[in-house]
Amino acid sequence: MILDELMLHDFGVYAGRHVVRLTPPAADKPVILFYGLNGCGKTTILEAMQTVLFGAQAPFLQGQNYQEYMTRRINKNSRHRQASLRLDFHRGENGRQAAYRVRRVWKQTLSGVKETLDVVKDGRKNAKLSSGWSQYVEEIISARLARFFFFDGEKIEEYASPEGARRLISVGMRNLLGLDLIDKGERDMEVLRRRKLSAGAAKSADETVKRDIAAKRKELAALESRRQKLADERARMQTREADAHRRALNELAEERKRLGGDAWDRREETKRALAKAEAELAVNDNIVRETLCGPLPLILTRKYFAALERCKETGRRNRAAKFRRATLQERDRQVLNFLRDHKSPRRLFDQMNKYLEDSRAATTAEEPNLSPFSESRELDEFDKESLTSELAAARDALARHIGRKHELEETLDLLTAEENLVPQSETMKKLAEQQAALEIRLARAEDALSRLDAELDAVKKDIARLQQETDALLKRAIEIDMENKRLKKYVARIESARDILRLFSRSILESKTAHVERRITESCRMLLRKKNLLRDISIDRDTMNIRLRAADGDILAGSQLSAGERQLLSVSILWGLAKSSSQPFPVAVDTPFGRLDSEHRRNLVANYFPAASHQVLLFSTDEEIVGEYHRLIQPSVGRVYDLNYDHRRRNTQIAERP
Repeated sequence: MILDELMLHDFGVYAGRHVVRLTPPAADKPVILFYGLNGCGKTTILEAMQTVLFGAQAPFLQGQNYQEYMTRRINKNSRHRQASLRLDFHRGENGRQAAYRVRRVWKQTLSGVKETLDVVKDGRKNAKLSSGWSQYVEEIISARLARFFFFDGEKIEEYASPEGARRLISVGMRNLLGLDLIDKGERDMEVLRRRKLSAGAAKSADETVKRDIAAKRKELAALESRRQKLADERARMQTREADAHRRALNELAEERKRLGGDAWDRREETKRALAKAEAELAVNDNIVRETLCGPLPLILTRKYFAALERCKETGRRNRAAKFRRATLQERDRQVLNFLRDHKSPRRLFDQMNKYLEDSRAATTAEEPNLSPFSESRELDEFDKESLTSELAAARDALARHIGRKHELEETLDLLTAEENLVPQSETMKKLAEQQAALEIRLARAEDALSRLDAELDAVKKDIARLQQETDALLKRAIEIDMENKRLKKYVARIESARDILRLFSRSILESKTAHVERRITESCRMLLRKKNLLRDISIDRDTMNIRLRAADGDILAGSQLSAGERQLLSVSILWGLAKSSSQPFPVAVDTPFGRLDSEHRRNLVANYFPAASHQVLLFSTDEEIVGEYHRLIQPSVGRVYDLNYDHRRRNTQIAERP
């Protein structure tokens, strides 16, 4: 089934006529996004789709008076005091696509709200479908199952507790398998049985038995009255106290978050991180200074290294030449002294002296003309290769430390910005006091609910006991009067049929529960970020309590899951039940994130929404599916609508983004 178009006319905050195209433009873009602030009409659209399909049986009504609801929903500016809704959709039937248009009109009259329903199939008005739509729509999607496809994300938290999950599983399984219809059959048979017994007892001549029956019935009536009062009181306590306090706590949590509650919770951690980053930055700055104070500045003189190397080599050769010259001079001196000591002829002495002088002059002429700098022995310590390698290592180290300095400065900026977000302690103290007061009131309300539940259980047990005693008296009255033997057989057959229905219900539950368990386990594994957390989920056939088994085989207690994981478990239950229904129906989720943390929101956006169904309608505030979450889901988005509320005109306009 694909929802194609929704029309709202003077319905709720939508004054005038509004048409919303819902058909996904492609199979890989099933998501239709609606953005709007709280109070702009997101929930109104979700309710409108259920109302036009199911009328008074819409799941969200939950016992509300349909006439009163529609009276409130007619826009106050409606000129004719009427509202209308129209939903176009198509679905496969017998190998072809059938197109439907369902239209409901409500008009305010002196006697109340009058409803008109028209159904058009394949372009032709169908009177049979119009008159029998409430039965026909059950073939498309049962109103009992619609709660698994249309739901409010904020209510997910109600299912996150063990009792909430048990209630969801219990109701879901019975609706999914049609066991609620069997239960209704059992109740109808019980009513019929009691009527037959009462009719037989009325014919009995035994006045004593009649008086006993009358007394039991009077006592039963009193207990029923007591049970109804307790049920009403419990409903009032649940709605006006417990649910109201939970909503107030949720609103307070949102207000706390808006004021910087997350930053407040992390303030000590932020301070420690800030001090650590500052200390690391100071150490890093010292290392940078020490690196700069070493040989690194010589890197500016790299172009002179080759010249210095040449000077070093020239100086070495010059010193060798000087040493050679000094050696020759000493040799020449010794030779001349030898000639002088041996009184060699003057002519020989002069010739030898001239020869030695010419030889020294020739050797000196080959020596280079060097500067005094080349003569310095300090150049002997200069090693071009070693110094170049040392400078390269120092340069790389400096680059690393400067890079780390920039990282630390960015970290400090972020931490300082987060520290600046920390609200005043007085503000948080006031919020904490409000939260504590609300939690106390909620705890008192839950205690009162527990007491009321205990009283209700006790009263129900007393009612069951009295009914058994009354049944025994009724049977006794029949047995006393032999004319009622045929009635007795009739009642016995009713009781036998009732027992067969109970056995049939139990058999269906046993055979189908394993399939539902696999579907829920599969959904939960896709949503939980801890991939190795869960092995499987099982459902107790008697109590409908769920049991989680960890990867190591141990049983997981609900307390071992975080609040976000428990909420994702609730979504998994809804998803698993929807998949088990085998009905290709669109999914619509209002306020999808509730109080999930960022990681669980990411899992919901990446794994659930694109795969929840072939058509998914999401109703988001301006702070939910935005930023990273919008980027994650963008490839699956087919259409986006903005719901803009006009405070002056007090109505909402719907605008589709290009």
